Amino acid sequence: MLVFICQSGPTAACNVATLLVDDFGRVLQEAGRDNPAPRLGIASVLKDLSQTISSEQFPLLFERFTLNMFADRDANVRHAILEACVEGVKQHGKVCQMLTHHLCILDFALHCPTDASHDALRMAGVVLSGTLAQHLDPEDLRIKTIFISLIENLSVRSQLVQESVANCLAPLVPSVKELVPEVVEKLLSIVLGPSGYGEKRGAAYGMAGLVKGTSVLAVRQLNVLDRLEEALVDQNDVHKREGACIALEIFSRTLKSLFDPFVLNSVSKLLLCTGDNNSRNVSATAVRLLMPHVLSGLDVDVWRTKCGKEFYLFISTMANGAPRHLAAMLPKVVPKLIEAAFDTHPKVQQRARRALRSIAGITKNPDVLGNISLEAIENPSNKTHSCLNLLLNTEFTHYIDAGSLALIMPILKRGFEDRSPEARKTSAIVTGNIYTISDKSDVKPYLPTILPGLQKCLLDPVPEIRTVAAKAMGKMVRAAGEGDFCELLQWLRNSLVADTSPVDRSGAAQGLSEIIGGLGESYLIRVMSAYLPTIFGDRFLPFLEGAVSIIMKALADETDFVRNSALLAGRNIVNLYSDTAVPLLLPSLEKGMFDDAWRIRLSSLQLLSEVLFKITGDEIFFSRQNDHSWRRRRYLWFVSRDRILSGLYISRYDDVVMVKQTATHAWKVVVANTPRTLREIMPTLFSFLLNCISSTSVEKQKIAGNCLASLVEKLGERLLLDIVPVLEEGLSSKDCDHRRGVCIALSAVMQNMSRETVSLAEKLRILPLVVESMCDESADVRRAASGVFAVFFSSIDNRSSSDLIETLLKKLTDPKVSPLLLDSLLMLTETRGKSLIPKLIPKVDRLQAFIRQSDRVNVCVIALSFQTLRKEKLASIISIFYQLLFPIFRSKKADRLPVFAKETGLQPLFAVVRECVISGKPVQKDEACRFTCALLTLCSDESIKPYAINTVGPMIRVLMDRQPVDVKLTILSALLTKSVMRPLIPQLQSTFMRLLNEPASTQLRLSASDGLVSLGEIHPKRDSLIVEVFRSMFSQEDSMKSVYVRLFSFLLQLFAAHMPALRGLLSISRVNLSKEVKSQMQDFLLRWCTAEKSIGLITSGCLGVFVCNVLTDSEVSTLFDSFTLGEWLLLRSRATGNIEMETKLKNCSTICLHYTLNA
Repeated sequence: MLVFICQSGPTAACNVATLLVDDFGRVLQEAGRDNPAPRLGIASVLKDLSQTISSEQFPLLFERFTLNMFADRDANVRHAILEACVEGVKQHGKVCQMLTHHLCILDFALHCPTDASHDALRMAGVVLSGTLAQHLDPEDLRIKTIFISLIENLSVRSQLVQESVANCLAPLVPSVKELVPEVVEKLLSIVLGPSGYGEKRGAAYGMAGLVKGTSVLAVRQLNVLDRLEEALVDQNDVHKREGACIALEIFSRTLKSLFDPFVLNSVSKLLLCTGDNNSRNVSATAVRLLMPHVLSGLDVDVWRTKCGKEFYLFISTMANGAPRHLAAMLPKVVPKLIEAAFDTHPKVQQRARRALRSIAGITKNPDVLGNISLEAIENPSNKTHSCLNLLLNTEFTHYIDAGSLALIMPILKRGFEDRSPEARKTSAIVTGNIYTISDKSDVKPYLPTILPGLQKCLLDPVPEIRTVAAKAMGKMVRAAGEGDFCELLQWLRNSLVADTSPVDRSGAAQGLSEIIGGLGESYLIRVMSAYLPTIFGDRFLPFLEGAVSIIMKALADETDFVRNSALLAGRNIVNLYSDTAVPLLLPSLEKGMFDDAWRIRLSSLQLLSEVLFKITGDEIFFSRQNDHSWRRRRYLWFVSRDRILSGLYISRYDDVVMVKQTATHAWKVVVANTPRTLREIMPTLFSFLLNCISSTSVEKQKIAGNCLASLVEKLGERLLLDIVPVLEEGLSSKDCDHRRGVCIALSAVMQNMSRETVSLAEKLRILPLVVESMCDESADVRRAASGVFAVFFSSIDNRSSSDLIETLLKKLTDPKVSPLLLDSLLMLTETRGKSLIPKLIPKVDRLQAFIRQSDRVNVCVIALSFQTLRKEKLASIISIFYQLLFPIFRSKKADRLPVFAKETGLQPLFAVVRECVISGKPVQKDEACRFTCALLTLCSDESIKPYAINTVGPMIRVLMDRQPVDVKLTILSALLTKSVMRPLIPQLQSTFMRLLNEPASTQLRLSASDGLVSLGEIHPKRDSLIVEVFRSMFSQEDSMKSVYVRLFSFLLQLFAAHMPALRGLLSISRVNLSKEVKSQMQDFLLRWCTAEKSIGLITSGCLGVFVCNVLTDSEVSTLFDSFTLGEWLLLRSRATGNIEMETKLKNCSTICLHYTLNA
């Protein structure tokens, strides 16, 4: 049981599905989902087994821990397998007999490739090697070998491997004490040398492991810490400083609290390295994460903590070593330093001001005088005004960098808070100038500091201050864009209409004007109609028409904010100027409801809802009989009511959900009785539907079709009564697209009506309108009218359909419209040919008079109707062919039809047969093959030959597909004609051989056998065909030796199909086969002719043919001489009824006499 679990557990479980790729690395099949749970369970079982089995059995279990298991893709599985192995080694590690073999395996893991994919395997080798080495004798030389291997693996650039080596080195130190000083010296030289970053960390891990195994005091004894401290302050070699920092980090990580007494003296030197000039390994992320912890020391109320030199030393060194990364944090650092510069304790002030001076040293803009800015920060009462004036009078020729901004912004903030109007004015001017010559990302952090002062200046009583503050805002928005000033814009809008002093509204208007100028003309269009009408009132009337046109354009904008602003402006205009604006808005809104862009439709419906609520008042019941509602209805609503409601109803069937919901909501609010309202607006509604259907937009056509279906469902036959006048008017239109739309709409209406309602359409003179449309000059109109006629034809009974055809035939007698009507009939056959042609053909004799009166070319149009059908429709008319030609097939009088003797006469028939075999349904394929069989018996070989390849090829392809057995049998019967088989002998040979082994049907195999015999009669190389059939039987005989009884019976059934084929091929005529094939076939037939039941009789018949047509007389004599008496008598009994065998035996009279005397 243990061996079974070990063999089938981890090894099988680790066989996880991988990606299947081609030769170029492209993924062909994605990996299956990995389920690590079974492997985790096996690892747990192995761990428990390692604790319970004996030490003699553990080597067998250990061998099952293959290298692949330690490199499992799941980290939990790797950890569990390694833990199980380590526990087992700890339990049974003292069994010395097993160590040598497994150390060799682990040595391979230690020396595997150094890429990242082998890190897990290398780590497992390191851990197990170190664990096994602990159980070796201290004097064993293998400990030294393992120790050296572990030291070598420190160079692998993987923290996982390096940490594992460090953990394994400590237990081995007592056994290799003499090597420790030398190894430590070597590793220390790597750490302090010019090696790479990965090698330095590996060497540091090695030293930490050796120190941990010796004792922590070894740090001093081996002179490691002193050399590291010397390297930290070595300004001549950056590699030493970097390596010392790495070593101290890893010592602290590995030795933990044991290293605390030694690290305190190194902290100050580490802080110096934090601000090292060589900052290639310093990242902005590190500064961003470290800075909050450093700044937190300034929030403590204890002055000694604030005065800690480490914080200010960190700022100063970062300013010198990594100014670019420090600049990103200056908006947070400088305010803290300014606050500390005014601390009550003088030492805190001194340290903070020193740090500010170090920041002033990193400014790159020569126009900003750092000393003057620092004086203004340190002495704001006396130096702020002079510094502001200096900044105002300075002509900046360079962009202001982040360091300069950090010194200027606190001064500007102080200027906004100053009591002097001149200081506030200067601060506003300088702020605007700074935004034009600074980077957007550098200025953005100071917005929360600067904007409150600007907002205060914008509401200042002094007009000059308001003006410069507004201009400063305009410059800021022009430079930074609208995104960062959304809250400011909202504040300005609220202040513009606030019930405060006129000074506040004036300042807000100035600020908004400057910002609009900064954002450009597009923003002006968005806000003009939204706020100016509210402010100007009736004075805005002269600009109303232009504003409405702008609103309608903005409603179609792709930006949501623009559309919402336009909608808000429209609502304000409707509420304020309903009498004037509504006549201007309604035409555009009606047009917008049918726009191709769904956003325009949605916005138009939303604004139209506002208009409806405004002009209708509180009354929502619109009935022409309701006098109270009629009196309240305004003239404007009376004029546009039907158009608006028609557009609303059609919009309810929009494909866009938001449009549909908005239209439905407006309809339900405005309309109280839907059926009655629909009857009232039906002429207008149907006119709108016709316009939508006749448009080129597919979306409009679909919406109108859905609406029509709903109307038919709700109104039924009442709809026909209402739309007949509209149809008559529409069909008389001069626009052919409109006439086509009328026909399409009528077709949609008819498709959704019951048979009884369709019969009502005949009484309403709709059918004559359709016939007239079938004679239209436009082909598109005729095609649409043919679709309506097809719906009529499929919905009425046989009697009515005959009357309908009579109407068409009468119309054909008119020479003016007959060509157009014939074209419509041709289009009609494309959709209803299967049901129309059988009823139309018997009435063809009615066309004789028409043939005499008109050009005979028109008759060819009817004859070519089949050729115009699309290919996918050809399969559906095979039954029509069969119905029309079956009486001829049954009467065997095909010679009366000269068409079958001509190649061109058979072309349309075989074209339909081919398309039916390729794309028809199984029933159609069966019907096509039966039609082909009958057609082949009535045609000559010369007339069929041109169509053999195009017809037989698709049949062969169908035979290879998954088709019903009946269809395949019908196809096989059609292929047994020699004139058809001759062009495709190789293809038919492979097809018959495949069907000969078909497991689905015995009858199918026997039919394939007959096909092979027929093929052999015309095959140019019959001997090769015979050999192929025999080889197939010979291979099946080999399969019978190792199969189950059930499969054995199936193979016998295959033999029963192969033997008749072989016998038929041999019986055609004599054939020359090679001696080897003769010998194999003779032995094979002799083996099976003695079999029981029918297989023996079938084989005996085949043997008789083989003896007659393959063997020579001398070979026959030799064969019979080799028989025993029993074999002779059995062969004689089996020859009864076998003509070939009896004939051959009679010719061998001497042999017969010999066996008779011996008997």
